[in-house]
Amino acid sequence: MKKILIIKLGALGDFIIALGAIMRQVEQYPDAEFTLMTHSSLIPIARQTGKFSNYIVDNRVSYLNLKEQMRIARAAISGEFDIVIDFQSNRRVRCNYYSALRLLSGKSYEWIDAVRIKKISIVKKRAFSWGSATTEECCVPEPTTDLSFLHGENKYFGELPERFVLMIPGCSPKHPFKRWPVQNYCAVAQRL
Repeated sequence: MKKILIIKLGALGDFIIALGAIMRQVEQYPDAEFTLMTHSSLIPIARQTGKFSNYIVDNRVSYLNLKEQMRIARAAISGEFDIVIDFQSNRRVRCNYYSALRLLSGKSYEWIDAVRIKKISIVKKRAFSWGSATTEECCVPEPTTDLSFLHGENKYFGELPERFVLMIPGCSPKHPFKRWPVQNYCAVAQRL
């Protein structure tokens, strides 16, 4: 059985958007055991999929918190994953996890960058070596939009009308430049 690590740390909206693509990847490996690396606040949503056996919590702590950084890296390395699918695809993940796995893992594995659509095959003979790497473009399946497995507190999506729209205005307080203007939400709501 293949062991697969999926990395998606993003905020709620990013996670929901990526969830369809994550589920399509899960469908590609029906007999695999999946571990999800994500923020602790997103684990309750991920549990509703019923697809993940394990979770690695990464709450995006400071680089200076070496104890926590080591805990996360150790969990990723000890998982002995055959495939790592990176849906985060940012500098932090590449610096922290790609480098740690590539140097410290003692086994060969594939790193799939689901955003840049690249697969890196790492061939390792021992730990504490970079091993050899070959990069190729890969095919990432189109995401599904079926999120019918999600449910909230005492409310199920089955109780909603067949067609509905959920708008979540706002974004991370650290990224005000990402905020969509209020008048745009108003215009969309009025058109709907």
